[in-house]
Amino acid sequence: MSDLQSGTSMTGKARVRRNHPLIAGGLLLAVIIFLAVFGPLLAPRDPREQNLVIRVDDQWLTPPYRAFTPGFPLGSDSLGRDLFSWLLWAVRPTMGVIGVVATLRMLLGTTIGLIAGWSERAPGHLADAMIAAALAAPTLIVALIVITAVGFRLGVWAFVAGLAATGWADTAQMVRARVRLVKRQEAIEAARALGSSGAQILVLHVMPQVMPLIWSLLAFEVSSTLTTAAGLGFLGYYMGGAVFAEVDDFVYQRISEMPELGQMLATAWLVLDEPWAMVAAGSVVFLIVLTFTLLGEGLQLRLVYTPGGHRALYKWLAGNVMPWFSDRVEAATRRLPTGRAARNKG
Repeated sequence: MSDLQSGTSMTGKARVRRNHPLIAGGLLLAVIIFLAVFGPLLAPRDPREQNLVIRVDDQWLTPPYRAFTPGFPLGSDSLGRDLFSWLLWAVRPTMGVIGVVATLRMLLGTTIGLIAGWSERAPGHLADAMIAAALAAPTLIVALIVITAVGFRLGVWAFVAGLAATGWADTAQMVRARVRLVKRQEAIEAARALGSSGAQILVLHVMPQVMPLIWSLLAFEVSSTLTTAAGLGFLGYYMGGAVFAEVDDFVYQRISEMPELGQMLATAWLVLDEPWAMVAAGSVVFLIVLTFTLLGEGLQLRLVYTPGGHRALYKWLAGNVMPWFSDRVEAATRRLPTGRAARNKG
């Protein structure tokens, strides 16, 4: 037994050593975590501090300041706010919001995908319809509608609701396909023949084969969410809400109240002869998207389903959670007619 465990452990270690996307993604993730944790401490200024006039070499300057102006490595915006400090502060709130949205998308997509793939009754048909509708709706347009309907008064939570509204559909579609594939396995038919309930089969036999896919999809969701958030920033919809600030006589500009990367990309193009801020913000966005894309690829290679893995957890769920589920939910759905029965009755 020890030889078998040793061989399995060595196989896992070898799989990690050969998994270059996972290694590269992990190293880049360490860089992002460092920026998120220590970025505000490294920022030379308060990112919201307005410097409406400064003196450089006996000259008085007004914003926006050019890149490499003393005290402004990347220049400033129209209110004199240091863009380098803004960038260092922006990683933490951006990743926080993106992480929450990606997690919500994964949970929604996994739940709806499991129902659509497993149930052949009304809940499954409803879940199929929800997936089809969500896939047909443009994510960016739906996000704009939801954010506008919810209202900017909710601040970042309006942004979370908008991004999570339909972005879960791709995850749900892939989970549904995996569940339907697993349902055709002989082990599932054998479990039914032995008297296992649908909920027990779902937890003990289906979920262990779906979980590796879900973890890799979570990494891809982070990349997808950040890309959509950047697109919303270009359209003037910022994570922390926005206000109109007077930048000149009778000239107002929409600005973000919270440091975030989408707003930097949206406003940096206004100074076309100073591309450094856009290059810096775009590079950070590219780095984050690349990181989680590599992690998703690496997790797909690493998290291979192994029979018996985490069986204690799944047994606990089957023994404690699933009886309640069977009594309250599954029993109710059994009384609902299937699609064929409903047609025959009609």
